[in-house]
Amino acid sequence: MPSLTQARTRPATAGMLCSSLQPRLQRSWFHGFLIRLFFRAMARAADYMLTAEEIRLRTRKRRRIALVLLSVLVLGLAAFFGARPAANAIKGWQSRRHATKAFALIGNGSWNAARNEVTAA
Repeated sequence: MPSLTQARTRPATAGMLCSSLQPRLQRSWFHGFLIRLFFRAMARAADYMLTAEEIRLRTRKRRRIALVLLSVLVLGLAAFFGARPAANAIKGWQSRRHATKAFALIGNGSWNAARNEVTAA
């Protein structure tokens, strides 16, 4: 342990954080902020004098909320990444259906109806 005189003669930069540690501290501050923001309504069971039943119900509620949030996240990601391929598949199917009808109408000699089907595709 340094003596009192050694502590006074220490350079001024010794107590400052080096610049490489600042982003890590900022991330941990932000992470802590998010945790406090989302879980402020449900404090830890150790903060209160709760019965075993109350702790069990609180834990069950916390798990249910986490499961709902996870489900919403997964469904949102599936919709985000799956919407365009699904729309393209539907458009392709509709185009093939209209083209099949148009070729059948051309075979029958209904040129105006075939033209309408082709423009619908």
